[in-house]
Amino acid sequence: MEASNSRVRPGRADRSSIALAALLTLTLRPGPASGHEPPAPESRPAAATANAPAARTEADPAAPASAAAGESPPAEPEREWQVNERGRRFYVERLEKGPGYQVLDTGELRTPWGIRLPSFTEDERYYYFRVYESLPEYAPRPLVSKPTAEDLAAIAATYPPPFATLPTTDRIELTPFDQGLPRGGQWRNGFRLADMNGDGALDLVHGPARKRPGTPPAIFLGDGRGSWRHWSEASFPPLAYDYGDVAIADLDRNGALDLALAVHLRGVLVLAHDGKGAFTSSSAGIAFQATASEPPAFSSRTIATADWDRDGLVDVLAAGDGPRLDGSQGSYGVAWYRNLGNGAWETKGSGTSTVTPFGEVLEVADLDGDGDLDLFVGSGMRGSTRLLVLAEGDDNWMPADLPQIRPATVRAAAIADFDGDSRLDLALGYRSHEGGLWRWGLDLFRRTGEPPSR
Repeated sequence: MEASNSRVRPGRADRSSIALAALLTLTLRPGPASGHEPPAPESRPAAATANAPAARTEADPAAPASAAAGESPPAEPEREWQVNERGRRFYVERLEKGPGYQVLDTGELRTPWGIRLPSFTEDERYYYFRVYESLPEYAPRPLVSKPTAEDLAAIAATYPPPFATLPTTDRIELTPFDQGLPRGGQWRNGFRLADMNGDGALDLVHGPARKRPGTPPAIFLGDGRGSWRHWSEASFPPLAYDYGDVAIADLDRNGALDLALAVHLRGVLVLAHDGKGAFTSSSAGIAFQATASEPPAFSSRTIATADWDRDGLVDVLAAGDGPRLDGSQGSYGVAWYRNLGNGAWETKGSGTSTVTPFGEVLEVADLDGDGDLDLFVGSGMRGSTRLLVLAEGDDNWMPADLPQIRPATVRAAAIADFDGDSRLDLALGYRSHEGGLWRWGLDLFRRTGEPPSR
């Protein structure tokens, strides 16, 4: 398979190109859908579903039994649709009160599943909340006809043998190196290794664990020999923290490493570090929703730092984390926060759905070899192919397709020269659905020098 993309600078000929060809694919584990796959996004809380292993021949677990038996699925119950002040349609759903619900200081309701409802009403027995209609550009796609046996065989041929049939090796040995790290909690969306206290040993920095809103990021000091301790002496300003990714860089050029936090449903925070464990807020110019009464901000669970405009100051980039339960537009695409060098930031870039959808992957590299940094953005929407963002000067971003990507959500990515030809290649971790089967695996795309096409 091959894909190619190009960019055109106004008034000059093309001078760079990127073409990616599939080099290797490895299926890790096929199985049914988990409760973490966001549908194209109907904003409705739902109980988590188990991610139990299943045979590769198992049919789509999302299909109702009646449909499998050839019967018509039950009709959707009628709903009383209303329209909010933004013109979005919604209907009112209710949840019966019980253990595990919590009304937060922000005025939100947190359900036992960790979902936060930004606005709700209640009576003695129920909580009531709004369920908004999907935005048109993210509405579920219509069903296609059932694949034939030939179609299924052609799909299966694009996947490698099961992981269990691949050769094994004893050349790599892994030993425990985690004494003192947490054994519980939902630590997700990424961590970084850096020497935060200047003792010469790498430390581990993680954003707040999920379902612990208001908790600051956690720094575990390492001794270089496999033992860690929580840096309890570190101090953080009281902010509306929540789970998400973290990035580390010297953002204010004082010689100490600072933190940038992607805060799910809230926005982005920057914390300046004095090098001795004291962190202060340094987010002027970056929108952040501290309380439910404030307007929504561009929010993320995936963040990166890089000198995007090559001015000597490290900037912050964040990928949108998708739709919201309150019926607002949500956060799609990528936002660039330009470092002004005085503790303030200028919001630039895209931050709209016209570039990429939403996801939890963001990699920064010069993908086309022209000297400008580019982006690869993962997708939480199955089948999205517009995952490349090629820089065209400081402010001009050109989205580019990678059409040979499977009908999948992209859950992880790594950029490196995998084949030793001095050009960057792209490895993707995906979760696909083809021919009624769910599969998890890896695809490796090799960059070639072939001419691009538009």
